[in-house]
Amino acid sequence: MEIGGDQCPGIAGVLNGLGGDGCPAPMDDADADNVADEEDNCPLTESGAIVDENGCSFDQRDDDQDGLLNPVDLCPDTASGESVDENGCSNEQLNADADDDGVRDIDDLCSDTNSGASVDTNGCADYQRDTDQDGITDDQDVCPETTLGAAVDDEGCVLAGVDSDGDGIDDKDDAFPTESTQWLDSDGDGFGDNLEGVDSDECPSVSGTSTEDRDGCPDGDGDGWSDPDSVNPVPPIGTADAYPSEPSQWRDRDGDGFGDELDGINADLCPDIPGVENGNDGNGGQGGIGCPYVDKTDTDGDGVYDSDDQCSNSPSGVFVDSNGCTSDQLASNQGESESTDFASIGIMAGGIVGILLLIVITLRFISGRSDYDDEDEWYDDDDDEDDFVPMNNSSLSNNFGRASVASNRAKGPPPGSPPSRAGPPTRSSGPPIKKSSPPSRNTPPSGRSPAPSRRTSSPVDVESVPRVSTKRLDPRKTTQPTKRVRRTSATVTSTEDSEIRTRQVKTTKVTKTTKKVKKTATSSGSESNDWNVLFQDEDKDAYSLSIQNTKAMISSGSEDREILRRLQRGDGWSADQSKYILDAAR
Repeated sequence: MEIGGDQCPGIAGVLNGLGGDGCPAPMDDADADNVADEEDNCPLTESGAIVDENGCSFDQRDDDQDGLLNPVDLCPDTASGESVDENGCSNEQLNADADDDGVRDIDDLCSDTNSGASVDTNGCADYQRDTDQDGITDDQDVCPETTLGAAVDDEGCVLAGVDSDGDGIDDKDDAFPTESTQWLDSDGDGFGDNLEGVDSDECPSVSGTSTEDRDGCPDGDGDGWSDPDSVNPVPPIGTADAYPSEPSQWRDRDGDGFGDELDGINADLCPDIPGVENGNDGNGGQGGIGCPYVDKTDTDGDGVYDSDDQCSNSPSGVFVDSNGCTSDQLASNQGESESTDFASIGIMAGGIVGILLLIVITLRFISGRSDYDDEDEWYDDDDDEDDFVPMNNSSLSNNFGRASVASNRAKGPPPGSPPSRAGPPTRSSGPPIKKSSPPSRNTPPSGRSPAPSRRTSSPVDVESVPRVSTKRLDPRKTTQPTKRVRRTSATVTSTEDSEIRTRQVKTTKVTKTTKKVKKTATSSGSESNDWNVLFQDEDKDAYSLSIQNTKAMISSGSEDREILRRLQRGDGWSADQSKYILDAAR
């Protein structure tokens, strides 16, 4: 049977089992130290530990019977009955120096120093020390700073051409001659620069001793946790030391300034709840450092503190919920909440309606401006009237054109000068009263060309008449002369006195400035002459009716272009007649 192996290979067992390692423990040996429980003075021996006949391991014994177990006894050979301190040492032991090297035995690491030899603070002479741990004592070591683990000769110097770890770097150049994953240590702190190797340095350019959160980074208080920096701040963002100058603390989960380590300074008794120094809540109701402070006033005596009580006037002796409210108070609060909700809904609805009205008004305003521009183009008599085919292009113009033009030249105003436009009559709303009776319809008056006849019709719905507008030409954007085409209207009758009125087509050169036309007031006699030029006697009734309608539209606030459109489309007047009626109505 192999020595040191499983002594019972076919049976499950324990160390020091009954019959050897790997054999079953005795039925009455709970700690499996091969000592029966009834005889075992140390029933909780660690598994595998070597024990004496009493079932006790070295760590469980107090060999000098001074009251301190061997692991913590700095003076294990204290005489029986001697008083000892907390380290298990008597006064005699505290001052003893067996090798007479000046270092007390309790502090002397080299207890057998030759008398008279020079020693260090640990009581060791150079022939007892091996500072670089290369196996050669300092008194014989020619190379006292040999890299740990490198192969050396009898004088303690690294052997040339030797690669102990087989990483391709000779031991004399390898910072880690026994670790094949590391070979360079730039900052000399004992952690390798290769991040993928064993014990890699997470701060390769700065020497450090941290080992807990990062390896090889600065650790000011020496607790193993690295000091915070720009790369690794404190939690919850990073893992660095929350107390870089206090070695007993390094974490503060709730961020209240009290450390999480219960054994440290200013330990947080409520580490997961932010608190104050004199907290009175948490920690099983005991409060303490780092626990929250709660105002425990309970005005209505319902068992719920005022700070949490949503119903501060609960009646005494009635059951309340965790918020301090009775069932009746809950029902009342719910009704008030519903009322508030309805009010909020009403306010929101009113706001939405107001916004919609504002949008509608804005759209109507924009639409009105657009209609204004369209009507302005339609009713500009001089520049924007529709183009009509002149009567002289039709077959009728061949029969009557020449006679009509000749008559107009003889009796009408000079060619090229527009008919005078009188201002509105001051008092009269109808045609001027003439002393003589109006001439007969069959006999044209002498000395002037006959007024154009008009076709009377019943009132027409203005909105139903289609609107046609031509593109408005901006003189400021035109460099070539432009012909202005005036609308030509004609009335053909079967009688000999019918004539054709054509509006003159004149060519004007567009200039950069616009000549202002100044209206001049004429005498009542001139007004009478203009009426006779524009109207005939049989137009009096229609003229008077149009005057009345125009006055009514003016009183209602209608714009001029709307009135002109009504007169032209609805009543059938020409542009000049409509303007005359509008001026007269004013």
